[in-house]
Amino acid sequence: MTTAIVSGSLLDAPGPARTARWWSVAAAFIRRDAATAFSYRMPFVIGLVQSFFSLGFLYFLGRLIGPRISTVATRGSYFEFAVVGSVLLVVLSSTLVSMAQRLRSDQSTGTLEVLFTMPYRPSLTVLASSAYQVLYATATAVVTLAIAVGLGLRFHISPLGGLVAVGCFVFATGLFVALGVAFAAYVLVFKRGETLTSLAMTGVSLIGGVYYPLSLLPHALRVFAEVVPFTWVVGVLRQSLLYGQVPAFRLLELAASDAVAVPVALALFAAALRHAQRRGTLGQY
Repeated sequence: MTTAIVSGSLLDAPGPARTARWWSVAAAFIRRDAATAFSYRMPFVIGLVQSFFSLGFLYFLGRLIGPRISTVATRGSYFEFAVVGSVLLVVLSSTLVSMAQRLRSDQSTGTLEVLFTMPYRPSLTVLASSAYQVLYATATAVVTLAIAVGLGLRFHISPLGGLVAVGCFVFATGLFVALGVAFAAYVLVFKRGETLTSLAMTGVSLIGGVYYPLSLLPHALRVFAEVVPFTWVVGVLRQSLLYGQVPAFRLLELAASDAVAVPVALALFAAALRHAQRRGTLGQY
């Protein structure tokens, strides 16, 4: 695989060949990370058990709140309301952490500089290195929703609403990946990103409408929360999956956010890489 990659430049190859090589690189990273994950089966199993326990917590919390209060506050069952938000929060957390962790791991093992000498853009290396975690988080989200259905989650969805939900998740993944690339840029410059990641996830939990409606927030926080794209994602999925609505305009806003966030994140990563190379700190950890 390595010989095939280094035998020619992706930038010099024709379009179809370049695409094929990009997918082969992504597949190689997925195979590597999958082999690593399955060689340590216990963390893999514990992750699934943790998802089940989180659902149990939300289920019993919903019973404590009761149907009368939850219907007024969340337009339906609190369990349904919170499950959608918490699943998205897990996908966001996994995407943010995966890129930064992979960079730190490659720095500590001395392979990061080697990877960045390959004949394709370093930003593509970072994107490909997170592919397994993004796929795993997506699969975990699907399994979590399936378990939630067994616990009482009920979808109210039209065919068009289903298409909107799928499109929303695709755009949300693009947005989360862009944020992950930006966090990877932070790690290249400052080396340790755990504190910033924890701060970001705490902030999203607070203002993202994950566990309670935005209407409960103070006015200043609510105004800020309503311009954060994560809250748009949560709102679109709830409207399309739970309430039978088709918020197409919000979907266009998410697409526009991706169109801005992805190039900006890639530019930040390129600038961070140049900074680390100039200072000679690329391999330092």
